[in-house]
Amino acid sequence: MITNTAFRPATAQEFQEQFPRFTGRFASALGGSLWELLNTPEACAYMECATLNHDLPAVAGIARLVADKLLAVPEAERNGTRQLIGCLVATIMRANGWQTTGVKGNVPPFPVRLFARAEMYVPA
Repeated sequence: MITNTAFRPATAQEFQEQFPRFTGRFASALGGSLWELLNTPEACAYMECATLNHDLPAVAGIARLVADKLLAVPEAERNGTRQLIGCLVATIMRANGWQTTGVKGNVPPFPVRLFARAEMYVPA
């Protein structure tokens, strides 16, 4: 069950207001590429499906989508990139009627262990 069938793209302004400390990473080439990849109806549906149908963090739904980009980042920069992805997911989920729970859930290791734990969401 998808709660909001009409996808609403999140805006860059929403991201910057919610996560001002990540504005630099967001403005980078990688940040823009991740934003374009994730701020789509398909990616949002994957996030919602992971949450509703599998009781997983929304990030689990897009792990395969971001795997190549994340693995191409030097190891020393991956934690910051993981955090950026989490912030992008949060902005998109909020724009589409979801809210954070304050609870972190385990993310399965597919295709490889990209994320250990991530935020859980519920319909707002």
